[in-house]
Amino acid sequence: AELLGRGEARRLMAAGHVPTQALSDISRVVRRCDVIDGSTKSRFDLHLDELSNAIVTCERLIKTPVPLVYTRHAGRFLALWVLLLPFALAGELDSNFLMVPISTLVAVFFFGIEELGIQIEEPFSIMPLDDVVLGIDQRLCQMLDHDVSLADQPIGPDASPLAAQADGAARGGGAEGPGGGLF
Repeated sequence: AELLGRGEARRLMAAGHVPTQALSDISRVVRRCDVIDGSTKSRFDLHLDELSNAIVTCERLIKTPVPLVYTRHAGRFLALWVLLLPFALAGELDSNFLMVPISTLVAVFFFGIEELGIQIEEPFSIMPLDDVVLGIDQRLCQMLDHDVSLADQPIGPDASPLAAQADGAARGGGAEGPGGGLF
């Protein structure tokens, strides 16, 4: 809300599909900007298309349900396999006291892998998206503040030599370099 302002943030959040509205707003701003040349605008449109495709892919991932039968079947099969594992190990291991720790270790690893699979089925519920969005917001605000603070300062070949002299004097070195000139 800090970057957009409260009214604009409310308008965006009230949209039927927030990502599409945000992309539309960004595209509209770029099209109306007179400072950006045509080739940069077309490259920007290509990047917006890539972003739009990424949004569609993410939505497809989150809206594609994994059948509950699949998850239940995998869990039941794994439980049966772990229960039968000691019988398979009985013929292979000479000492029966190793069977319990080996079966337990194998069961812990396989049930851990099953739990990871269940979490990966819905990746957006375990990802720290709020932290990612907050970090992006902070960096954008910092970039905008930096751009606004430097807006009045000349940069590049049009910069005044007086700015270089003032900068050198502020550092304590004076305006003259080692050869007696400005630089």
